Amino acid sequence: MSQYLNKYAEKLNSFTEEQLLKEYRVLFRIQSDDTDNLSLKFDILNNWLEDNNKSLLETLQLEVALDNEEGIDDEILHALKAQNRTLGEKIRGNERIIKQLVEVIGVDLSFLGIARVEGDSMIDIGLQNGDILFYERSQKIYDGDITVLNIKDKTFVKRFRIIEGKNWIYPENKNYEALCLDDVNNFEILGVVKTKLSSI
Repeated sequence: MSQYLNKYAEKLNSFTEEQLLKEYRVLFRIQSDDTDNLSLKFDILNNWLEDNNKSLLETLQLEVALDNEEGIDDEILHALKAQNRTLGEKIRGNERIIKQLVEVIGVDLSFLGIARVEGDSMIDIGLQNGDILFYERSQKIYDGDITVLNIKDKTFVKRFRIIEGKNWIYPENKNYEALCLDDVNNFEILGVVKTKLSSI
């Protein structure tokens, strides 16, 4: 790495959070190719945030993913950052935003849920650790649906299957085993995954 980039990496330690936010947004927009200094700076910044301020990195990654999706505006962005604890309160009654959400995600606001993928149990269908999922809240699911479930107060994302009259959830990774829901006492079906926003 060049002396210039080494100095840049060291300088990040003195940045305030506001400066990091600005730097990330600017570099993301103007980086060009893999060998360009701006792209290399962006990689350095990503790595630095991963090691020193992961929560800020996750917020910025979500912002970038949402910006690239369908131009979802700032008000929706801030609501989604808050996750669905305050989503309804932030945008309830705003017909423009509700219409935008319905058009982009295909789910009415009152049925919208948000979950984050943890782990690699669904990696074979492209769901990576850290991906943001939008799901439609419903207890009605069908064979083959990718579902979000709460099992003993922990959230899972798995494929739902009906096999020989029994209800199962299957990982999409051969290193993990399926689970028969009929043998589980405490679980709740939260909904069906509609789309995802990949982590950066």
